[in-house]
Amino acid sequence: MRETRIESYRVLEQKRIEAMGERQHRIGIVKNEIGNIIEEQRGIIQAQAEEARITLESEARRVAANVSAQILGRSSGGTPQANAPI
Repeated sequence: MRETRIESYRVLEQKRIEAMGERQHRIGIVKNEIGNIIEEQRGIIQAQAEEARITLESEARRVAANVSAQILGRSSGGTPQANAPI
């Protein structure tokens, strides 16, 4: 009876070790997938940030040209408009 109990504990321990190994394997797979997703999303965010930067620069130039035209009476290139006082 004692030997049977010892054998049962050994079998249980072996199953526990196998389950832990499988768990670690699955965790590794998920970590790898998450890492790939994070890298993909970083790339998307960087592309969106670059697009936003370009849009903001363009908008800033347009606003500067409008301000220059309205306040100074000339285009942002520095040349007076035809009806602007010299």
